[in-house]
Amino acid sequence: MGALALAGALRVGARDTMVVDVNDERCDYENYGRARRDQYRICRRRCEAQKLAGRGFDFVLDASGSGPARQMAFDLCRPGGQVCLLGMGAQKSEVNFVTSIRKEHRVVMSFAYTPADFRRALIC
Repeated sequence: MGALALAGALRVGARDTMVVDVNDERCDYENYGRARRDQYRICRRRCEAQKLAGRGFDFVLDASGSGPARQMAFDLCRPGGQVCLLGMGAQKSEVNFVTSIRKEHRVVMSFAYTPADFRRALIC
């Protein structure tokens, strides 16, 4: 889903995009289909992502659903930015919302995917 989200973001004109993953195989840009390598950056470590984020990104999407990844999404988002929680890797996760409240993040979530969602994503 993360690769499909990147493809969709690039399709609608997102700029300054970044993929963060600790799995080196998933970070190989060949895995992102038709996206050109110059359209996004890959970070394999949280500290590298935070350095590149500077003040923060306008929009951050977590496709993994792991607690640490969810927290990183909020940490990498700029004040007033939007966080989208897409993945559900666990039934529970702890997120420190104090910083998010202070940054006035907008949060959207999505649960599950239908076959139509996958078809629509693949068309991008």
